[in-house]
Amino acid sequence: QILAGDDALLKEMIHPEDYRQLPARIARFQQLQDGEIAVTEFRIRRKDNEWRWYLSRATVFSRDDSGKVEQIIGCALDITDRKLTEQALKESEERLELLVNAAELGTWEWNIETGEIIYNETWATMLDYRPEEVVPAFDSWYRLVHPEDIDAVMAAIQAHLEGHTPQFTSEHRLRSAGGAWKWILTSGKVIKRDAQGKPLYAAGIHFDITSRKEAEAAVHAADRKLARILESMIEACSSIDSQWRY
Repeated sequence: QILAGDDALLKEMIHPEDYRQLPARIARFQQLQDGEIAVTEFRIRRKDNEWRWYLSRATVFSRDDSGKVEQIIGCALDITDRKLTEQALKESEERLELLVNAAELGTWEWNIETGEIIYNETWATMLDYRPEEVVPAFDSWYRLVHPEDIDAVMAAIQAHLEGHTPQFTSEHRLRSAGGAWKWILTSGKVIKRDAQGKPLYAAGIHFDITSRKEAEAAVHAADRKLARILESMIEACSSIDSQWRY
């Protein structure tokens, strides 16, 4: 039998989480066809008690008269460094996701060659759409932009794609699901180009600044109203600042 008599040693050497999967993996060996290779990743404790990750590739070596697998043969490669890198990357992505969610940022990833755009859920809900309602394409985004803003937005994007700016940033209006216009600040940059410098992939963020824009508009309206009042006055008027300057 495969591994017969070695259970105690294996239990001591193999990580508990991987050891629990051992019966299923052994059963998988019995189902291997001749020449088929089984690939497995698992952790083994070294003599110094350090856990190391290994990638195993194994195939059938011998069978009994009934065709049942008796022995397997293979090799194992230490992939600990790769696994640590993958884990660090995963943790970094999880931290980034937490930060993005906490900041209520929409995110987008644009395949420039195909025109496909991947949005996160916040991007959609910021415009009152359900994620499945958002068509993941550049043309669909283009049609959401306010007609008065589209030329400036496209100019900023084109300047960046051609390498004239380190990134592109734009404040423009997008049409929400209910038809209302929302002011959006978007910022992004090309993250991948080909050998000739042609942009292939870009990514960035999307943030609702409608409240800020409305506040700015209210201030400007108040300033214009005050100016009209002052212009209509017959009396002379003056103002003084915090330094007592007239």
